[in-house]
This record gives sequence, structure tokens and C-alpha cells, in this order.
Amino acid sequence: MKLGLSLSGLSLSGASRLGLALFGMALILPTAAAAEDRVFVLGPDRGELTAYLGSTGAVDIGPVQVGSVFELERSSGGTRLYGLNAFGETEIVDTRTGARRRAVGSVGGSAEDLAVDPARGQLYVVNRTPNLHVQAANGTGYTASIPVRPVLDAVASSQGLGAAFVFEWSSGDLLEVDPVSGAVLGGARLGHDVWELRVSPDDRYVVAVGPDERGGSSLGDSSDPLHITVYDRWLDRARHTWIPHGQHPGGIAFDAAGSGRVWIGSEVGVHGVDLSSRNPQPTALPGAPPWVRDLSSTPAGDLYVLTDGALLHRPPAGALREVRAFTDGRWRTQLEVVPRLPRFDRGPSVQMNPALAGFIEALRVAGATWAGPGFTCATCADDEVEAAADGAAAWLDGEGLLEGEVGLVEAATFLSKWTGEGAEPVGAFLDDALLGAAD
Repeated sequence: MKLGLSLSGLSLSGASRLGLALFGMALILPTAAAAEDRVFVLGPDRGELTAYLGSTGAVDIGPVQVGSVFELERSSGGTRLYGLNAFGETEIVDTRTGARRRAVGSVGGSAEDLAVDPARGQLYVVNRTPNLHVQAANGTGYTASIPVRPVLDAVASSQGLGAAFVFEWSSGDLLEVDPVSGAVLGGARLGHDVWELRVSPDDRYVVAVGPDERGGSSLGDSSDPLHITVYDRWLDRARHTWIPHGQHPGGIAFDAAGSGRVWIGSEVGVHGVDLSSRNPQPTALPGAPPWVRDLSSTPAGDLYVLTDGALLHRPPAGALREVRAFTDGRWRTQLEVVPRLPRFDRGPSVQMNPALAGFIEALRVAGATWAGPGFTCATCADDEVEAAADGAAAWLDGEGLLEGEVGLVEAATFLSKWTGEGAEPVGAFLDDALLGAAD
């Protein structure tokens, strides 16, 4: 089945009438294809990035030469990978084609960590200075360096809040930061160093993991534990646990939406931790090998595990199995999984793009109704819709979907994924969210 999608007929009240006919034609979009995971692995060493099919382990893209990249992050929609290299530069890789380019600017050779903020369409980089460096997700350059605290050593981002989370090495503080003003909005003091930091998809929990060190000095536990702190933002409460002999972290991956579990990789395998537990106890994942390098997961609950010798896959509620063996004896250090879909039909679910979901939800709450090729809305509040449109524009730009006519067609596909109460595709765009963003 093909979807005839007309970007006209959106009628809103007030001065901000946002009806739009794009190029004066309907967009004919190809038939939806079955999704398959595309798993990008950094290595051997730091110089190559290769994509494997999650089902078979067959090479799908690459290897792509990415220089000395040591930190890898994906965009929320999966269209881009961002790699931070040893010179403080950001490499951008298109996950559909493997095309690589280098973003404008650098923070220098002391760069430590990178995070992607989908709500604001920007990246955060820390480099053991007091500054949170803000970079445009489209690669056009750095936009700000925000002073926060003396030595920022790790960074993560919320998914929908537009907030950054940093670990300040000298004090041991985990801080929630406004990336515009640098104001500290909350946080907790940790008893261990942090090597990896992640925020849950619902923005409630911040998970920090690190070795048995504090300020770079050993804490002296003979079991060489891997420390885990789960900070609950809603309750302003931090809970600590550990994996004996885990030593060094091997990735953080959240389980399927709503499961309330996070996976932690370490030198002794993979363990699950209940995020809401008052006394979290790591539970070993059966069949997980030791010396885990990294983890990555999908919203459906698929888990991928990387070691130096293999790539493994665990389907939702299934068992781990090896999908690719590496026999060259060289290191693999990072992985990220993205959906493998045709260029014009690979939109993520609403849960993966909060800005678009916010835009659609604003129309729903305001009483928008389906009317043929688009929406009609007699009660929409202009300020609510415009705020949602701004967020949608930032998200679309961060995914590279505002770059000419093809980008707009792809963006139309993203919106068509949302079906609301019925089965009709969404057939309208806000001019503020698309054409206005380029002004």
C-alpha cells in the first residue's frame, strides 16, 4: 500500500494560521518495510566503524574510516551517529549510507565525553574543564561554552527536558544543569568516580557507573567492584549498588519501554538492575560472556552485547546468542543500534522523538480532528502549538531532515507514523516547524 500524503488543509485559529501546501503537490511515500536492526561497531581499535545486521551479523555498511574516535552516540531518531575523537572533534556518520563528515570546531585534545540532546537539537561535550560545550547537532559549529563547575568529566542528556547531566570529578557531584544558563537544577553527591552516565528514556532516572575509585584514587575494596548509582530525579534520591569484581564499566542500556530495568556491562558479564527498587541488587544475565565492552538496546527490548571476540543479541524475553564472531584478536570498543529501514520509511516510534510527539499531542489536546487530507482545529492555542512546533523543528534539524526537498519528504514520513486514535496517517505539517526553521 502507498500513502498519499497531502501537506495541506491544516487550519488553526488566530493570527498564526499554519495551513501549508508543500510544493503544491501530494507526497507519495513507499510501502513500509519490515524493520531490522543495524548495529554499528567501533573497531578494530578506534579507526573503523562497521554496521552489521542484527539478525545475521552480516556486514551491511563499512568499514567507514573515522580516525581516532573513542566515544560514540546516536541521534534519537537513529539517522546519525556522532563520534568524539582524540582531538576534540566530532565526526558525523549517516546511518543510512555510511557517509561521514566532520563537524565544525573542536574542544581540544582533552575531550572526555559527548551527549545528544534531541529536545534542543544540540550536542554536549566535556573536556575536564569547568565548561559545558554546546554544539549544533547539524554540525555547523559550537554555539556556547557554559561555565558550570571546575572539572566536568562525564555528560549525559535528557530526552525531552532539554537538560544536561554532568559529573564533576573534583567534588564527586552528579549535577542536573540548564544548558543555557549553566544553573544547577539538582543532583546528588556520589561516592565513586563515573566513567559512564545515562538518562532513562522517561527522563526520571540517571544511571552512573564507575570503578572502585574516588578522585582517581582507589577506594581499597578487595573485590574490585563496579559501582552503580541510580539517581531518581522525581524523588531526589540516589541509591547505590555494585557488581563484585566488575572493575570497569562495559556500557549502560535501558530495557524495553516500561520495564523499569537497566542493563550494566562489566568485566564479569551483564547485570540487570531494577531502577525503582529501594535496595537494587544486580542480577546476572544468563549466558553473558565476561569482558563486556559495550551494550546497546532498542525500544522494543532487544539487547546487543559487544566483547572483543563477538557481537551477541538477546531478543525481548529471549536468550543471548552470538551473531558475529571477531577472530582478528583486535579491540572493539563501542556499539550503537539503529533501525535499518529504507531511506523514505525509517521513522522511529513516537517514544523516540519527543518533540514531534509534543507537537502532535498539542494538536490532540487542543481538539484537532482529522479532516480529509489534514487537520482542522477551531480551538488550538497558538502559543502551545508554536512552542511544540519549535521543539519539532529542533528535532527535525538535529536528524538532518530539514535539508532540502528530500528531507521534507522524509520528515513527512516521520509524521505519518503517528496514527492517533484511528488508522489514518498524519497529513499535515506546521510551516513554523519546517520552512520557518530555515529562516
